[in-house]
Amino acid sequence: SESISSATTMMKLNPLSPTPVKAIVVSCARLTHPIEALFDSAAIMSLRVCGGVIQKNDAIMGSAEFVLEEHNVPSLIVMGNEGNDVIAAAVAHAMKKSGRTIDTDISRLGLLEATEGKKMSSLLEALMRPVDDALEQAPHGSFEDICDAAVKLNVWKSIETLLTISCSIAERVRDGRLQIHGAYLGTDGKMQLLGFHPAQQELIATLPSGESFRTASDVAVPAGEALAALYAGNQRYIAGISGQLATYDRHLMKEITDGGQKPFAIVLGCADSRCPVELMFDARPGDIFVLRNAGNTLTSASGSTLGSTEYAVGPLDSKLIMVTGHTNCGAVTATVKTMLAGGDTASVGGSIGKV
Repeated sequence: SESISSATTMMKLNPLSPTPVKAIVVSCARLTHPIEALFDSAAIMSLRVCGGVIQKNDAIMGSAEFVLEEHNVPSLIVMGNEGNDVIAAAVAHAMKKSGRTIDTDISRLGLLEATEGKKMSSLLEALMRPVDDALEQAPHGSFEDICDAAVKLNVWKSIETLLTISCSIAERVRDGRLQIHGAYLGTDGKMQLLGFHPAQQELIATLPSGESFRTASDVAVPAGEALAALYAGNQRYIAGISGQLATYDRHLMKEITDGGQKPFAIVLGCADSRCPVELMFDARPGDIFVLRNAGNTLTSASGSTLGSTEYAVGPLDSKLIMVTGHTNCGAVTATVKTMLAGGDTASVGGSIGKV
């Protein structure tokens, strides 16, 4: 296509200075028309996820914040699309729940709905608010009409999430550095701009607190993203610019207390008082499942440390385990000195000698 050709030409002419990013486009992972055919691919950052839904603390929001800070992008487009089969599945679920029948066969609905021994898909849960709103607005509407309304309401809900959860995005909109537009893509390939969120001024009147704690309702973070978050937090710590634990909002503290937990990583660290894990990774409550003992060891096949790790991997769905050692570890130093002196750690009294 012409956009792909222009992108290729641009990279050949100046591979070290690509075209400035002009917009971030958030859309569904399943589109009937490729993004490259709709926009100049050299000038956009495309973020795609099933259903085009943006949730609190998810990778789409984090990626948007990163691109905005890195490239100072002036526009963000949240685009819904006609014929979105994920939203269609959510609409079918809501209509069945309300006692209505539908003629359309939704082949993937069974994969998303709750069954005996299996919870409802978190993706389906995330889409239920705009779908329920669409059904409430048109209780006697056709399946197609409700799907169409739900797609657009999901666009507004996603923009609302960005403006009420992300402090950096809300600040950019408030001071004019960023515009966020809704858009709707038809099956014919024509895109309709929906404009700003109808309640944008009210949404940005009070900026988010800047704190956003993870709770049990959040999506699990892939291991690669979790590792990147730990690394970025550690870089803030060693640069002396950390501060995620500086102040707490009482409402947010209640939210994390009542809302359960979904830590994105498990960290086994040393109990040494000089190695506070949360501070070293500039983490907030709810971010990290922390295990600590002398020497950051895991020696028992049936001990509490292993059991705690299994709990975080299982019910809490954490995708990353990090084991952190540190310089001048007292437990390791004592062990090395004992062994070099010809001693045996079994001669050390108490349980620590067995470790």
